[in-house]
Amino acid sequence: MIYIILMMYIRFQTSQIDHEWSTKPFGIFQLAYELRDSAIPEYDAEYLRTILKRFDENLDKPDTFSRKKTTSYATKWISRYKDTATEHISYMCELQRIYEEYDIYVEVVMTDTPGYIVYEDEYQIVAEPYK
Repeated sequence: MIYIILMMYIRFQTSQIDHEWSTKPFGIFQLAYELRDSAIPEYDAEYLRTILKRFDENLDKPDTFSRKKTTSYATKWISRYKDTATEHISYMCELQRIYEEYDIYVEVVMTDTPGYIVYEDEYQIVAEPYK
């Protein structure tokens, strides 16, 4: 008997669309910085700073975003966590909880076909969606 185990990739995204760059929903990080710097109570702003610092210290920033040597500005990339990145996913759930306090809806999207992977590390991928 042969078992095939598929990796699932998880994205946390808001309902707001990134019209300038990807025309896809904003990822949860993009809005975290905006929310942190807005007129929210200091205890929530401090908690956001703490969570964002955890990511800065424990998650690599992708250095490659293209599968081609030359790429168009219009090329779209989507970041996702591997389903094995449980610690990072738990931090994302903390961000999601804070967002919901401010009526910002966060959707969790899972897929096993993320597109053309242009960056990968132990915890995450960046992929160009299939056409």
